[in-house]
Amino acid sequence: MQSVLGIGTQTAARLLVVTGKIGRFENSRSYVAYFGLAPRNIISGHCGTPDSRRRNQAVYNRGQGKVSRRGDKIARSLIIQGAGSIYMLNCKNQLQECQLKRWLDQQMASRKAYGKIIVSLAAKLLRIIWALLTRKEEFDIHKAGVS
Repeated sequence: MQSVLGIGTQTAARLLVVTGKIGRFENSRSYVAYFGLAPRNIISGHCGTPDSRRRNQAVYNRGQGKVSRRGDKIARSLIIQGAGSIYMLNCKNQLQECQLKRWLDQQMASRKAYGKIIVSLAAKLLRIIWALLTRKEEFDIHKAGVS
């Protein structure tokens, strides 16, 4: 797990202790939600119907609030710090060419806020970690970020 970008010894140890058995998470989405990095869904009823006043907003994006901030506070802050270090490497052009770099460049080009990019990058890192732990594979920079 330490071979993943932005993950050091403290972060890896904390994630392993808090996670426990990885098999209890059926998918990567539930693993991200366990650490409180998934957006809260604050919509009630009629979630699939388009609204005529909000034509530009996608149906799946409506009703999503801030991240839930449930789960282990320290593990969440460590993974966000790791995402911040990856962001900094990318800004200094020290991140090697890969899918993750292309995704990050695309997020920055769309002029998203810094905090939103960092939180979505942290969630992506957790999905990568979930995939590594469930498949028992080594981290490969060229596979990272490929859905």
